[in-house]
Amino acid sequence: MAILKEQWIPTIIEKLFADNSFASRSADHSAFVAGTKVHVPNAGSLPTVTVNNTTYPVKAVERTDADLDYELDKYEVGPVRVGNIEEVQLSYDKRNSVVSGVRQAVTETVHSTVLSAWIAGCTKATQKAVAAKFGKAVVMEAKTAFDKQDIPQDGRCWVLTPTAYNELLLELSESEQFAFSASADSAKGVVGKYLGFDFYMRSVIDTAASNKTTAFAWHQECVSRALGNVDILEDEHRADYFGDIISATMLAGGAAIRTDGAGIFKVTSA
Repeated sequence: MAILKEQWIPTIIEKLFADNSFASRSADHSAFVAGTKVHVPNAGSLPTVTVNNTTYPVKAVERTDADLDYELDKYEVGPVRVGNIEEVQLSYDKRNSVVSGVRQAVTETVHSTVLSAWIAGCTKATQKAVAAKFGKAVVMEAKTAFDKQDIPQDGRCWVLTPTAYNELLLELSESEQFAFSASADSAKGVVGKYLGFDFYMRSVIDTAASNKTTAFAWHQECVSRALGNVDILEDEHRADYFGDIISATMLAGGAAIRTDGAGIFKVTSA
């Protein structure tokens, strides 16, 4: 009896970018995937506004649109042995257990790659080297930068290493610590809120960086994620495995959306 792909694909996608993950705080470009690349049409500059104009005719200017594109990475998961296919189809608990193993195997790598792609969009103007520790002054610097860039107040986020997270906590006053902890939402992975930012924590921020990144701030409309095709590969009724062998391949990626580096802010150790 064949393994139904419909049982696996939606569940893998749901588990991969769950609501309690920092990666969900980004624009979803999955609908723009073409093959192994994402193509997102970007409207050009807004037309010029004149006040009390007296010169006619007004010269018409053509708007030039751009195309944001970035490559997706290919991930391979498994093979996974399932000894009883009837239970996979009929028992949610067993199916969920198998899919949970797939998720655990791939989610850390996918999220690290997506986050590193966001950070790669930082320019010299949107990063800061910190010699001593992460604290309130750095959060304020990112807030000021976002304010000057007219980044919306709602949707601002930070992800910190455990060291940076603890350094920030030690610098907060008692009342600030109480407010920070009270605003945490464990169901969504938010460990606290300060100066309008939602804070997340990960053991590693940027696997691609030569100097370890200790913190990264972004706005959810300035970065993107994309989940492409999920293909389920099946090898049924294997006598040597006393069951069926399942593996999966998928495409995933992300990028900083704005070429000027607005809405993102990287903090690295000196």
